[in-house]
Amino acid sequence: MISLDEARARVLVGLGPGPRGVERVPLDEAVGRVLAEPLVSGVDLPAFDASAMDGYAVATAELGAPPFALPVEGESRAGGEAGGAGGHRAGGALRIFTGAPLPPWADAVLPQERASLAGGQVTFEAAPARGANVRRRGEDLARGALALGAGARLGAAQVPMLAALGLRDVPVARRPRVALLAVGDELCDPGGGGGAASVVDSNGPMLAALVRQAGGEPRRARVGDDREAVRAALRDAFASADLVVTSGGVSVGAYDYVRRAFEDEGVAFDFGSVAVKPGKPVAFGRRGGAPALGLPGNPAAAFVTFAMLGLPIVRALQGDLCPAPAPLPARLAGEARAPEGRVELARARLTWGPAALGVELVGGQSSAGLAGLAAADALAWLSAPGGRLPAGSAVPVSPLALL
Repeated sequence: MISLDEARARVLVGLGPGPRGVERVPLDEAVGRVLAEPLVSGVDLPAFDASAMDGYAVATAELGAPPFALPVEGESRAGGEAGGAGGHRAGGALRIFTGAPLPPWADAVLPQERASLAGGQVTFEAAPARGANVRRRGEDLARGALALGAGARLGAAQVPMLAALGLRDVPVARRPRVALLAVGDELCDPGGGGGAASVVDSNGPMLAALVRQAGGEPRRARVGDDREAVRAALRDAFASADLVVTSGGVSVGAYDYVRRAFEDEGVAFDFGSVAVKPGKPVAFGRRGGAPALGLPGNPAAAFVTFAMLGLPIVRALQGDLCPAPAPLPARLAGEARAPEGRVELARARLTWGPAALGVELVGGQSSAGLAGLAAADALAWLSAPGGRLPAGSAVPVSPLALL
């Protein structure tokens, strides 16, 4: 049995975007995708010297001694031409608005709040410093500068810059194909009307949602507790998938065939259990270059182990520079118990205090429990030599929104 940190490191060895290639997607569809190539700016941002405020453009070298009184000659507004009618006369000012181009003779903008306008003259007491309230051409991003490097995951914060660069589409890593195989005779579809001992397959939809969240393309299948049937399903999965994930049948019971079927199909196991709760019986191996992950069947255990081990694989297969985000520090709201020799990833909710991020555990920590998982917005990493964590203890947390 290995530690969770070691398991997270091992699953990422040698992974990258590989031969799946690159595709271009419209900017409106790029959120959540991983940039496949570095983007170099072909323009200056901003494209011209512009005013950062409403006010008056002036040439600081032309200002004499205070108080100042300058004739106002024309105006410059956003989307218009810079400069007033008849050109600039030394000692004059130009009415200017936020985002408007700065005339070539001006080097500062006097905010309108510090000035008075009457009879075509602007008067003020203090001269602005050279460069004051001016957005210089290229100061945000210069032509030829690196805008974003390969491996950056695109979000809403990156979209406006990409749009400003004039990009209608962007090169991203192709979505990795993830085969999800649910194993168990007891499984049935939601609303499928199984027998009295049937269990709805909740892992399939859950894991598919997590795969999509990480930018992958899930492909679901289900098979009963039959070794040859599991082998056949694995062969189909390995034929087209970049990652094969099973849920259920990975333990050592009489009807748990997944590990033996993996071995039958040439999977070389790296590890077979992880010191984590829930989810100790989790297996990882590779067939050739394709990773394979065997998850427990209990839903909360499957969620936790895939969040910690599967999602980093999906991200790494896209070349994501941060495939396994580090947990954040938080303070425990109440006393908690931690298992000996393992880390428990407890379902929890975050609280936002004035001084620190807080976390409190939700009810229902069973590995099969769904209500506690549904109520959670984070996983709290609980470990302690004595098994006890008093209220106020510092614990790492992984917000579910950041998984």
